[in-house]
Amino acid sequence: MLYDVFISHSSKDHDAVDEVASFLKKNGIKCFTDDTNLHAGGNFPKILAPAIRESSLVLLIFSSNSDISGDVFKELKIAEKRKKTIIPFRIEDLEYNELEYILEGITWQDGFPPPIQKHLPKLLDVIKHYLLAGDAAPPFDPVTTPKSPPRPHPKPPIKPGVWYPISLDKVDDWVRSNIHICDSGKLLIGKSWVYRKNPYTGKYERALKRRS
Repeated sequence: MLYDVFISHSSKDHDAVDEVASFLKKNGIKCFTDDTNLHAGGNFPKILAPAIRESSLVLLIFSSNSDISGDVFKELKIAEKRKKTIIPFRIEDLEYNELEYILEGITWQDGFPPPIQKHLPKLLDVIKHYLLAGDAAPPFDPVTTPKSPPRPHPKPPIKPGVWYPISLDKVDDWVRSNIHICDSGKLLIGKSWVYRKNPYTGKYERALKRRS
């Protein structure tokens, strides 16, 4: 691999990214960031995709900015496709929203409260854990590196017409018995929900019916 870590981030979080990248590089971690590895006039898509493929891990600097970044979403989709370990590093006290589809079930590391520098040694330990163990690495031990206490966060409201991923083992028997309709490319219309099979991802989704 050319890089140990590909740092995915929003350009609006430049200062935090610079702090993280500088610390990791000083401790022997070879990082790819678009701030230092991309140059004016370059073909960004043709450079970024190979850089992700040639990185052992993907470190996401997670914030309200990166959560809504289309470029970050594309980078994480490539990482997911290539089965790269993704390490979200939260620099703000918030949960996944727009990126929840990709990051659901992935444990984050906290980079707050400020200053961010005091959280970087722990992040370095996590990165080294995965680099040393490779693909066989279990999740970083939550006993030796305790996660921040859970904080109550209100769930975002379900919006009519927006498609949400579902697991078939969590839907009722009627949906499971009629899911062949979705497999045929049609919509399965229930009392409150509409179900489909996403033709691009192959995963099942549902959307709350709009009120007429």
